[in-house]
Amino acid sequence: MDIWIIQYRDGCWLNADGTWNTAYSGGYWASDSTGWWYTDASGWYPVNTWLWIDGSCYYFKASGYMAVDETIDGYYVDASGKMSASSGSTSNGAHTHTWVCTKEAWDEQILVKDAWDEQVPKYEYKTVNHYYCADCGTEKEHGVPCPNCGGGVVYMETATEQVLVGYDTVHHDAEYKTVHHDAEYTCSTCGAKK
Repeated sequence: MDIWIIQYRDGCWLNADGTWNTAYSGGYWASDSTGWWYTDASGWYPVNTWLWIDGSCYYFKASGYMAVDETIDGYYVDASGKMSASSGSTSNGAHTHTWVCTKEAWDEQILVKDAWDEQVPKYEYKTVNHYYCADCGTEKEHGVPCPNCGGGVVYMETATEQVLVGYDTVHHDAEYKTVHHDAEYTCSTCGAKK
């Protein structure tokens, strides 16, 4: 239900469609040393809301007490608790928003991945000698007995192979994504945002 349509008239609740709701009847003002509030025969009272009562609009705080002499949601309520006509309301509390740009549109860079350094293997082609046991064919170190059969006779094969000779450091810059934010607007009358 639109808060601007919530109202009591002549002690009865008026529904949004304009019909009377007699389930909430007998509305009346009450007060104590703290302030004023509005209630009905059921014991209900408004909290944290605007309420139209017999053609005037009032704001009721979390405690249920009527606000006086202050600005609520961009509307000023006077010492009697009534919303002031000078605060931009129309006769039923609605108004046409007057949008004021409070923040221009902007693009935000969001970090996706930190910068990092990568170690990339570096190879060169070199001539390599391989030594094998003449008895069993097991590859072995030159000048030592075969670890497999203990034989000492060796034969050698030479090959050209890629050999790891070190690492190159490759730097990668941080990675970002761009997120667009639309401009932000606030109604200068009621404080609504879009």
